[in-house]
Amino acid sequence: MYGDALKILAVANIDITRGGGVLRAIRSIKWYVKNQVKVNLLIPLSDIFYAHSELKDLKALGVSIAGVFKISSITSHAPIFKKTLSDIENILFRRVDFLKLSYKYSPDAIVSLHESTDFVVTAYILSKLFHSKSVSFLQLPPFYGLKRRAENIVRSWFLWNYYMKSLSSSSNIKSKLSVDLIKASNLINREIKYNFYKRLDMLIAVSPSIPLEMNVKWNNMVILDPGLTLDREDRSLINKIVKESHIKNRIVLYSARISPEKGVD
Repeated sequence: MYGDALKILAVANIDITRGGGVLRAIRSIKWYVKNQVKVNLLIPLSDIFYAHSELKDLKALGVSIAGVFKISSITSHAPIFKKTLSDIENILFRRVDFLKLSYKYSPDAIVSLHESTDFVVTAYILSKLFHSKSVSFLQLPPFYGLKRRAENIVRSWFLWNYYMKSLSSSSNIKSKLSVDLIKASNLINREIKYNFYKRLDMLIAVSPSIPLEMNVKWNNMVILDPGLTLDREDRSLINKIVKESHIKNRIVLYSARISPEKGVD
């Protein structure tokens, strides 16, 4: 069926409850298979327990599960800087445990379908192991080098806490500390990730805004423009919204998890 077709080992989360990034990763895998790309999949351990239906669907399409990985972290329970410390630990010490990994094939490329460090670091390690090209999609900027964007994320974080957690005016001291922590976290993130992500053979940004927000111009980065299209499910959802709500204006639909890190513009 595949002959001399491209063979990739995709590192991806397929638990659909994790948000829009997973939805787009699954759609990408299905598109690869449809276009005769041989896809082997490496998934995080949690997917074995929480992504039964997704695993069944992908296997039915011919996707092979090449293995399972787990990130060992000593900073995951840190009182502050939890995410930042975890990212630094992933990049510097690369504590990836492969609980199961097949060596029966030689992939042309190792592709991380997410920009988070646990997936990118795993893909990078595998590229060295298999002597393959290392590729990562950037669905979001891994760090923010644009000052205005970083400031908007701080604003968004405050709005999130105000409306979702009823942050009172008596929390000014706590809020000021939180702002300083967020700014420091972004600075550390930018410094530690800047040098690592440049090592990959290719970064694929799904929007021109990503390198803009990172404030970088790298030779290993290509930009998809437009990076996202409307799938059949998206069009169906838009039609349903228009029909049931009688909205006559144009609709912008973006399938994604709501989080303050997305920022406010």
